[in-house]
Amino acid sequence: MRTPANTARWNEMHVIAINGTRITCDWSVLHRLLSSGRMNGAFILIALALATYKQTLFNIPAPYLTRIIFWLIGVYLTTLYWYLLIRAVHLIRDRLKVGAAVFNYPATAIATVGAVFTSTVLVSVLTQSTFLSASLTFGDFARNLLIAGLVELLIVTSILPFFWEGKTAAPYPAAAKPAPPEPRTILFDEKGIHLASLLHVRSQEHYLEFVFEQTELLLRGALKDFVAMCDDTDGIQCHRSHWVAKKAVTGRKRHEGNPVLLLSNGNSVPIARGRLADVKSWLMQHRPEV
Repeated sequence: MRTPANTARWNEMHVIAINGTRITCDWSVLHRLLSSGRMNGAFILIALALATYKQTLFNIPAPYLTRIIFWLIGVYLTTLYWYLLIRAVHLIRDRLKVGAAVFNYPATAIATVGAVFTSTVLVSVLTQSTFLSASLTFGDFARNLLIAGLVELLIVTSILPFFWEGKTAAPYPAAAKPAPPEPRTILFDEKGIHLASLLHVRSQEHYLEFVFEQTELLLRGALKDFVAMCDDTDGIQCHRSHWVAKKAVTGRKRHEGNPVLLLSNGNSVPIARGRLADVKSWLMQHRPEV
């Protein structure tokens, strides 16, 4: 049974180009390539170059426009034969469930030979002559096969990169991971309180004792003023005299019948009975693992 990943793989063209480049792409990418202006512009330039280079057809002088049309038909015939052949090879490969890549140039060579024969037959029929087949030599085939190889190399190195990036493109770009939030610092009594290292705040009459991971700090102020500057994601006031940071809470238990929160520094903080329901709800939302 094929998984979605395997199904996608069987619906891809997988070939090895003449320069060794492995090309794996969806057939729709190939269709866009063949119908693109870049590709068809290259076909026209190839036909113009061949018509300019060789001023005869089958050793018979022919007008420039005739030569252009002849070579252009030959280029498109080669492309059509190549496409039909490469699809047939992939169909057979998929039926046999063979995952190996297909060497592309043999298909290109067979398509080129087929296009040459087709062109010869068409010209023979249109001119009602028989000498054309006799004048088709091994040198003609060798030259056309060389040209086909150069054209394939040109397409792979200069045109294909605009449509293909070396792998099947995902339908949508992967969403970027959100950057972690910057550590917050609260200015309290003209002192910067770095919440990333804060564990616990304890009220002592008119002062607040800030307990950090490595140190402690005593500042004048009221706990309600500090709590008003914090969010639920920072921590919770579990008692009228205690505030605990979310990261510091490691557990909850009862001590001598009274609920307490356990902190990462080994201390325990009492939970007021009137705040117990709020603390439980806060723990379920922000520290469900506790």
